[in-house]
Amino acid sequence: MVPRHTSYVSRSQFAFTLAELRRLESTLSSSGDDSNNRYYWQHLSITFSIHLLAVASSEPAVQKDEGIVTIPSTHSIDQTVDRLETILQSKGVKLFALVDHSGEAAKVGLKMPPTKLLIFGNPKAGTPLMLAAPSIALDLPLKILVARDSQGKVWISYNSPEYLKERYGLPQDLLPNIAVVEKLAAEAGE
Repeated sequence: MVPRHTSYVSRSQFAFTLAELRRLESTLSSSGDDSNNRYYWQHLSITFSIHLLAVASSEPAVQKDEGIVTIPSTHSIDQTVDRLETILQSKGVKLFALVDHSGEAAKVGLKMPPTKLLIFGNPKAGTPLMLAAPSIALDLPLKILVARDSQGKVWISYNSPEYLKERYGLPQDLLPNIAVVEKLAAEAGE
């Protein structure tokens, strides 16, 4: 896993930018005046640069592909996991399991970078979600993945609460029940 951790342009934003470029290209091709073409190319270049800059700055500086958010941790794998366990305990959130994927791989003679998954939740928060959309139980309890990449950097990943809301058609008033994962991950990584 080598996550991309820079701002990105979404498909819809890229499609809009591409549509603008095609519109300007069409205008250029219909004009025979070279000075006019030079003006349009300059305009195109400036417009494209400004649009991409605006789009990139409006996106979070984290990976958020297919509903997964990945943020950096300033700690080692074990320190990050310890911090998460402490934070969960202090908030009265039950840690159901800690899966050491890399440890289990080593037991069968396979190697992988350190990778641990914490599975946690609170029935007071999860039950209303499952009553509203029973299939959300596929993504509950909540999970946070802590993994080290090939460059030695530690990353924290979790399902985007907004993605889960859309995936299961959850009402907006229940979003805080799963949005807690963002605060937990951020606190553990800082």
